[in-house]
Amino acid sequence: MSKVITINSVTGPSPYNVYLCGYPVSFNDDNCYYIGTTSTLPYTITIPNCLQTISKYTLKVINGDGCINYTILE
Repeated sequence: MSKVITINSVTGPSPYNVYLCGYPVSFNDDNCYYIGTTSTLPYTITIPNCLQTISKYTLKVINGDGCINYTILE
C-alpha cells in the first residue's frame, strides 16, 4: 500500500515546488526527489517507491519567493 502525505499549509506565496527527501538531508540534497509544483493547498503526494521503506522524511518546499521550508515527517 502506498504512503501519502498531505500538505495543508506552507509559509510564503505560491507556487510551491515540492520535494521529498530522506532524513537527514545531505548537504547537496542528493537524496531528494522532485514531486511537483502546486499553487493550491491542500496538496496530497504519494511517497515514491524508493522512499517507501524509510520511517523518517524531510519535506522540502520552495515557495514563490525562493525561500526553502524544511519539515521533518515521521
